[in-house]
Amino acid sequence: MKYLLFAAAGLVVLALVLLIIPGFQFSAALCLALALLLAVLYFLRKYATPVTVFFRRLIYVFLILGIIAASVTEGFILSAAHPGSQTACDYIIVLGAGVNGSKPSLSLQERIQAAYDYLTANPNTIAILSGGQGSGEEITEAACMYRELTDMGIDGSRLLLEEKSTSTIENLTFSLELAETQFGSRPQRMGIVSSEYHLFRAGLFAKELGLESFGIPAKTAWISLRLNYYLREIAAVWKYLVFGA
Repeated sequence: MKYLLFAAAGLVVLALVLLIIPGFQFSAALCLALALLLAVLYFLRKYATPVTVFFRRLIYVFLILGIIAASVTEGFILSAAHPGSQTACDYIIVLGAGVNGSKPSLSLQERIQAAYDYLTANPNTIAILSGGQGSGEEITEAACMYRELTDMGIDGSRLLLEEKSTSTIENLTFSLELAETQFGSRPQRMGIVSSEYHLFRAGLFAKELGLESFGIPAKTAWISLRLNYYLREIAAVWKYLVFGA
């Protein structure tokens, strides 16, 4: 039974390491939660009574159900991350991510690159760059994307800036409103550029708004970050399903 305590201690150490790495707070919290669960199981096994046996079996049931739910959810996330062939579309929305001062974060730079590739391949497409200004950001995420894309050679007349949003649902809502204001009608179909792990949830938001959408994935370069974000996205999807946007 002591292996449970050793495993719990190992998870605590791993969590402490992850806490000092930017962007890995969710994985750290997950490690701490698993460590606590293993410690509880250890004491339930050590002090075996009919009551502790019942609670131990109950924990196992919830663990199995949780693993099944997480696995199915991850399957949908992975499927949306690889949408297959992309068709030409009149409009795309590029979802913002963090800006470090006035420079794009790694995630934002990856989304900018994906948008550039799509806009280059589809010269008639208009892009709505969506993202407001958050803490530690000297400019809006939309303005940062505009600067980077125009520096890369994309004509600024093809780029619209939506600079009020602070969440994915606002990205989509405000972008649709902007498109309707600019072009006189609300687009019925749009491409969504975002990190690959985020496309499933973004698609759920789009359906909620009555928008037909397809994903344009921005590949997360670092494998460690990809694993972290794919795990975090499971929790984000269930948060949306239970509590809404």
